Amino acid sequence: MKRNNPAGTPPGGFTLVEIIVVVLIIITLAGVLTPVVVTQVDKARKARALKDCGAIAAALGALYGDLGAFPSMDRTGKFHRIRVLLSGDRLPGAGVIQASADFTQGPRDLLMNHITRNNPDGKSGGYPGKGLLAWRGPYLDASSLDPWGRPYAVNIGATFASGKNNRCCWVLSSGPDGKIETGTTAGSLKTRGDDIGILVHKR
Repeated sequence: MKRNNPAGTPPGGFTLVEIIVVVLIIITLAGVLTPVVVTQVDKARKARALKDCGAIAAALGALYGDLGAFPSMDRTGKFHRIRVLLSGDRLPGAGVIQASADFTQGPRDLLMNHITRNNPDGKSGGYPGKGLLAWRGPYLDASSLDPWGRPYAVNIGATFASGKNNRCCWVLSSGPDGKIETGTTAGSLKTRGDDIGILVHKR
């Protein structure tokens, strides 16, 4: 026996009111869950950035143990010339890193040229490859960017430069806001703002 459907109710379907209720429930759940998801994603990004900074700091320490010096060689073969090291496959343009002069000014080079391949400042085989003090890398793949798509920065000049403003060497991610706020003076032993990083060396 065929049953008659009430007027306005499609056979085997949902009423407009039921559809509206379901849509409202989905919208409510999305509104509640979105902040939770965003918070978890942000935590995961910060954790990855800290892990990457730790790996870079460890690689710099291993290189120092082999060479007896932090990587600062330029293409002429002289140490204490490169002041800023940046991760990634190419040096970023002006304004990509917003920071104090310790992270933006002076000769800079790709971090990977020093810890991934022995090619400081574009000079092939720049560090000694044999002997007691020699480059024995690669120490790490340093081509990756931070979770926000910006390079990790190392103010390597702080390991050799004189002056009160160049005493703490950091491996830093500028964090979500893209601005490095951490100080480099001897008393600045903690990251500031939303920076994420590891202190490599203090003079």
